[in-house]
Amino acid sequence: GATVTKSQGTGTIQNDDSPELSINNVQMSEGNSGTTTFTFTVSLSPASNQTVTVNYATADGTATTAGNDYQQKSGTLTFNPGDTQKPINVLVNGDTLVEADETFVVNLTLASGANISTGQGTGTILNDDTPLVVISQVYGGGGNTSATYKNDFVEIFNRGTATVDLAGWSVQATSATGTSWAVTPLCPTGSCLLAPGKYFLVQEASSGAVGSNLPAADATGTIGLSATAAKVALVNNSTALTTSGCPFTANIMDFVGYGTTADCFEGSNRAPAPSNTTADFRKSGGCVDTNDNSADFVAATPIPRNSSSAANDCSTGFRPDITINDVTVAEGNTATTAATFTVTLSAANDTQAVTVDYSTADGTATAGSDYQQTSGTLTFNPGETTKTIPVNVIGDTTNEPNETFFVNLSNPTNAAILDNQGQGTITDDDVQPSLSINDVSQNEGNSGTTNFVFNVTLSAPSGFTVTVDYATADGTATTAGNDYQQTSGTLTFNPGDTQKTITVLVNGDTTFEPDETFFVNLSNATHATISKSQGTGTIKNDEPAADLSISKNASSSVAVAGGTINYAILLTNNGPDAATSPTLSDTIPANTTFQSLSSPVGWNCTNPSVGGTGTINCSSASSLANAATASFSLTLNVVNGTGVGTVIGNTATCATSASDPNQNNNSSTASVTVVAAGSADLAITKTDSPDPVAIGNNITYTITANNNGPATASSVQVTDAMPSGTTFKALSSPAGWSCTTPSVGGTGSVTCTIASLASGASAVFQLTVKVNSSVTDESTISNTASISSSTTDSIPGNNSATQTTTVKAPLIVISQVYGGGGNTSAPFKNDFIEIYNRGATTVDLAGWSVQVASATSTSWTATPICPTGSCLIAPGKYFLVQEASGGAVGNSLPTPDATGTINLSATAAKVALVNNSTALTTSGCPFTANIMDFVGYGTTADCFEGSNRAPAPSNTTADLRKNNGCTDTNNNAADFATGTPNPRNSASTANSCSSDLSITKTSASGIVQAGNDISYTITATNSNSTDGPTNTTVTDAIPANTTFKLMGAPPAGWTCITPSVGATGTITCTNSSNFTSAAFTLTVTVNGGTAPGTVITNTATIANDLTDPNNNNNSSTSTVTVVTSTSADVAITQTDSPDPVTSGNNITYTITASNNGPATASNVQVSGSTPAGTTFQSLGVPAGWTCITPTINGTGTITCNPTSTTLASGASTVFTLTVKVNNAVSSGTIISNTVNISTSTTDFVTGNNSATEKTTVN
Repeated sequence: GATVTKSQGTGTIQNDDSPELSINNVQMSEGNSGTTTFTFTVSLSPASNQTVTVNYATADGTATTAGNDYQQKSGTLTFNPGDTQKPINVLVNGDTLVEADETFVVNLTLASGANISTGQGTGTILNDDTPLVVISQVYGGGGNTSATYKNDFVEIFNRGTATVDLAGWSVQATSATGTSWAVTPLCPTGSCLLAPGKYFLVQEASSGAVGSNLPAADATGTIGLSATAAKVALVNNSTALTTSGCPFTANIMDFVGYGTTADCFEGSNRAPAPSNTTADFRKSGGCVDTNDNSADFVAATPIPRNSSSAANDCSTGFRPDITINDVTVAEGNTATTAATFTVTLSAANDTQAVTVDYSTADGTATAGSDYQQTSGTLTFNPGETTKTIPVNVIGDTTNEPNETFFVNLSNPTNAAILDNQGQGTITDDDVQPSLSINDVSQNEGNSGTTNFVFNVTLSAPSGFTVTVDYATADGTATTAGNDYQQTSGTLTFNPGDTQKTITVLVNGDTTFEPDETFFVNLSNATHATISKSQGTGTIKNDEPAADLSISKNASSSVAVAGGTINYAILLTNNGPDAATSPTLSDTIPANTTFQSLSSPVGWNCTNPSVGGTGTINCSSASSLANAATASFSLTLNVVNGTGVGTVIGNTATCATSASDPNQNNNSSTASVTVVAAGSADLAITKTDSPDPVAIGNNITYTITANNNGPATASSVQVTDAMPSGTTFKALSSPAGWSCTTPSVGGTGSVTCTIASLASGASAVFQLTVKVNSSVTDESTISNTASISSSTTDSIPGNNSATQTTTVKAPLIVISQVYGGGGNTSAPFKNDFIEIYNRGATTVDLAGWSVQVASATSTSWTATPICPTGSCLIAPGKYFLVQEASGGAVGNSLPTPDATGTINLSATAAKVALVNNSTALTTSGCPFTANIMDFVGYGTTADCFEGSNRAPAPSNTTADLRKNNGCTDTNNNAADFATGTPNPRNSASTANSCSSDLSITKTSASGIVQAGNDISYTITATNSNSTDGPTNTTVTDAIPANTTFKLMGAPPAGWTCITPSVGATGTITCTNSSNFTSAAFTLTVTVNGGTAPGTVITNTATIANDLTDPNNNNNSSTSTVTVVTSTSADVAITQTDSPDPVTSGNNITYTITASNNGPATASNVQVSGSTPAGTTFQSLGVPAGWTCITPTINGTGTITCNPTSTTLASGASTVFTLTVKVNNAVSSGTIISNTVNISTSTTDFVTGNNSATEKTTVN
């Protein structure tokens, strides 16, 4: 019993063999352009009897659609029953980028009717581009001495046509023989694309702060590269190399071994060694790569290029390197001079035109004032390798440093720039300007100070900073005398400055005194010469004064008893102001009586009575004006019976109520000798000229014979014997006289006679003698003339006269030689020789000659200088000898002083100045006494003075003796320089060769005991030692009460003659050479028994043959006082500050008390008073002393004593006294303070027991 509700059951056989879906991988090259189809195959296995579907989609791997590596794709594949494969085509984009292989994937999802067994296919895009990346520049000098840049660097360049990704790459470096490599990753964090023709700059370490900063680096490391030799590798990973580098592995993309010691390199040899200022450059801007370091690299100035630098396209063919040279040019004085730069291609580009832009740029030189700016483009046509760029340099006359500008190259086409900058150096060809200082003359003023402003002038603006030191120096005005205030310092002339001032404060006073001088000296100039080194400040006295003088003359020098004497008395006011209340007084001398007086109008005179004695007094109520005179005539009677031979001396004096600055001329005495009636007073005088005289020259004596009466002299005779060392030359005698003389050139006596010579008559003779050439320098010639008569002569003392003449060696030199006269480009038509007198004595060139021989000849040609008579050349004067001409080129010489026909060589010869006209017969060497000067010039002269020849002149230059002829060190090489010919004749301006000599003498002590020694130090100085040998003489007479003991070894170049030990006499030291300073030591012994208190005075003097502009410092005296062993020389000094001082302010005196010994001083006291116009403020008292002073703001006496009452020998002590100047003290007042020191011990030197200091109130 049941029913069937479902009568059928279905049996389902489930398929457990479902088909599988899979996708393959695809690997292909990408191609350089367009697209490449990557075909993936999706397979169904086994075939299905059903429709199968599956979805697909691409997905990025290292290849990305964003990076344009491939084109995204997705969709659904349908497999119809029986289908087993379906394709998926993915388009991959071609490029030329060098990069790693990249991948993307195709993913299968959501399959229907099948299972997915392999759901992902990988597409590998194979890189098919070759990387042509090279090392294009290496620089290892960064920060070193003279380095161009602060940092080392390695430059990379893409010389290929494909962009290269440097991600993961590195530059690595090691020493020349190293195996340990330092690594700098290039792009450690991502992609770094380097396009074709672009650069990549890797900055490395620095060795210092020298040089400029690099352009912005593309990568930075810390490798310290060697400047001269190392190895550098470009590696496509960052793993450090471990060998020398050789052999190269596949990872090494490029390699450079540079310098002489690198043990690994590409090709046949190493790249050249660079330096701190050069880099190794790959040629053609990096394009050349023959895999040979030596062929591919050159060393040149570093030019670091980074990824921002202009691209360098290597694909256009051969690219030569462009370089530019450096140029140096003298600026010139006017117009412009072209500095021509040459731009060079390393080789011609035979197929393409090369262009490059250029432009100037300032360095230290400035466009517009130093050079003219220019810019443009150079074009090298095929085959051309050089082009020039002219830059005009602007001339000027400013002395300045050398300056630089640049020519920069840029924007090349079809070439690469290896050196992008040429440096132009403008050398300065202008002489240094000269410095000079003016003289200043002003009134001093009565109070305060007066500014003496000296102008120091630079002759032309300079481009340098010019400095010069200055310092004041005493003349007759002194700082010790409170005449002016010392100052010194340095003046600085900035470029363009031409004048600076020096202010010296001169202290005013109300004391009449002569005009005084001080000096401001310039020294130590930089970037300038000094043409006038000394400015003289003349402090003009502005106090009223009258220099009243008197002269008194008798009408005759003789008188007879019972006769008269007539006197002419003349008062003269020499000014500068009127002489107020002038007076005259004259006391009637013994053996005379008053006869008469004639006085000028306006004068009131009181006289003795006629025949009486007494005093004449004359006065005038009126002033005697400046330059006015007053004349008086006085007659006296000679008392009968006055003895023959009595000398009557009559003195007249004058005075004025005005200040008289010179009282030495306020009296005048006339002497008259009483003679017998009928006698004749014959007298003779003589003078010499010149004095000094040059060896070989003439002396002319003027001899005057007089008869002073009263009677006519009969049978008068004048005689004069030729002095030793001379010969007779000539005699000029007056009419009526009969004379006998030696023959010319002979010796003997001159005798002249006349029958009678009337009273009051005179006769003048001129005797000329010639000084023998054998006479020595600095010797003297003494000549005596005498007069006699048969008539009685009561005054025989004036019957002879002697004149002494100093003999000097002639300092005549050849000052200029020119042998190019008339030749090509010659400035003058004739050769010439110039002679110069560098001494202080006039020289007669009569009989002298200039002689010339070729450079190696012994045959001389002479030109007589003065063949027919006297030729006097004064000190500092020139003498021009014109010689032959080589043609018509050039100007005429100034008027010559002598003319010859000698043809001088323009470049090499010998010239002699000879004191006769006899031709020399040797090469010239050794020099004979007749050769006064000698010049061998040019490279081949076989005789010359000193160490070498004078330089070779030319057609356009002469040999000139330095310092305008003054320098003569007897060395042709040192004494001469070439320069533009400057012929000077006897009419030319004199040039004085000065030698500023000075001497100082000091003693070791100011006191000495009898029997002991005194030691002196003598220092001789020549402040102008550039003028050559000067025959300098230092003399020192052994002082009275002493004898010579010892002279220290003389300085080099000096010879000394001394007395023998224990003797007296004079020390003479001579030096014929140039010198700057010399010190001598002299010891003398004080005679035993010399009285205490005796002052021993010793003076040293200095002189030479040249003019000395300041003779005030040519002698120096030292004084030493003789003392006993029990005496003490106590001394005191003081200084003041400030000076001047203002009313109401303080003056501080520094007072030093000392004992120079030899004994201890007992009961010593220092004393003084507050000076007038001041009050006491304070006293600084040294330890061991007690003092009594006024109260503060009081006045009175100050006394100080040592508590021990004694002051030891050699001891000293210092007090400081401060006083206040009263407010009421007026400007111009002199505050005078005197302090004293005393002792109960005997003191033989009392002159230093007090000291006075004067302070001016403003």
